[in-house]
Amino acid sequence: MADVRPFHGVRYNTDRINDLSLVICPPYDVISPSDQEALYKRHPNNVVRLELGQTSPNDSDDDNQYTRAATMFQQWQQDGALVREGQPAYYLVEETFQWNGKPEARFSLWSAVRLEPFDQGMVLPHEHTRPGPKADRLRLLQAAGANFSPVMGLYHDRVGDLSAILKQAAAKAPSATGSATDGLSYRTWVIDDPAITASITNAFADHLLYLADGHHRYETALHYRDVDGPQDAEASRSFAMIALISMDDPGLKLEPYHRVLANLNPQEEAAIDKALAGLPSKGQVNIAGLSAEDAAAKVMAPLRQSEGMTIAVVRGDESLVDLLSLDDGQAAADFEALDSCDPWVLQQNVLEPTLGTKLPGLIDYTHDPAEAISQARQGVIQRAILLRPMPLDIFEDVVRRGHRLPPKSTFFWPKLPTGLVINDLT
Repeated sequence: MADVRPFHGVRYNTDRINDLSLVICPPYDVISPSDQEALYKRHPNNVVRLELGQTSPNDSDDDNQYTRAATMFQQWQQDGALVREGQPAYYLVEETFQWNGKPEARFSLWSAVRLEPFDQGMVLPHEHTRPGPKADRLRLLQAAGANFSPVMGLYHDRVGDLSAILKQAAAKAPSATGSATDGLSYRTWVIDDPAITASITNAFADHLLYLADGHHRYETALHYRDVDGPQDAEASRSFAMIALISMDDPGLKLEPYHRVLANLNPQEEAAIDKALAGLPSKGQVNIAGLSAEDAAAKVMAPLRQSEGMTIAVVRGDESLVDLLSLDDGQAAADFEALDSCDPWVLQQNVLEPTLGTKLPGLIDYTHDPAEAISQARQGVIQRAILLRPMPLDIFEDVVRRGHRLPPKSTFFWPKLPTGLVINDLT
């Protein structure tokens, strides 16, 4: 099954930078221009300069955000801001955060995982990718020759053999700590004892891996591996840095992306309402007089508790939110597990039949239900369709059968930080 190994990670020198919150950053695809500017100002060695460098009107083929990242990566190693691990290691990362007012923790094991085409059935994707982000990530990978941020991968540890090994490692003092402005804090352990790393590698040999986040980076790594023809199977570029998280970890949170519709003409708006009206009602939620945040909490409560496929429809400034069932018996039986997947059934039974090829230009996504409700109230959008979180067992069943989900079907949280460990492929 999966070929998972320790690697020579490159990490910030804690003798020089003892507060990692100054130098880590979120994944590149959630960094806004204002976030990027703030991260640049936070510290001259903030990893955003490598992961998502600023552009300039004077950029050229020889001097651009990618070449500057490559130069800085080498310079930071030369001046001691970054140091390379002396021997191969796994990196155990604990993220602590608040969830519904209570402290939670999630563990991930940052590893080098052999790149496998999806059709080999060892590393399983769940969404399609787009060419634009892959072209961007490929230019960075080709210039710098490093994974600055990890792909997020999932695995099952039903027996608990891996968790036992990792708990033993976490009982020791961490090698590095840090926090972030979003309220998360991190502890990192370096696992470099050859006997322990060998036991971890052997334990993963019987596991499938599921991609949760980072599909574009994974596919880019595959392309990078093969860009000059098949590479040495043991070469660094034959592996990618993946942070592996047990699906049995209670700190793993799978949240939904909600659908928001805008720029509908009167006929399209009427058609959407007609299609939604054909779904069985599961009641209404009154959000009159509530703030967007309180309204979101009140609407999401029955969605989270629903055992069947359920959506909530928000219309402009209306105070009543309709709860509707997607369990209408019209899903295509040929797709088996997808019949229980809310985003897929919504897409196949409501959105695509109603809006057809215009759908991509009329739909957007947000993981924040309060934002969706606020936009509906302000008239920025015409309809907000809130979804419940996808149960992990349904996610696993869909992915194991080789299906791809509609865009923005999953929001795994917390997002993994960039910069705790870097994988140098040169």
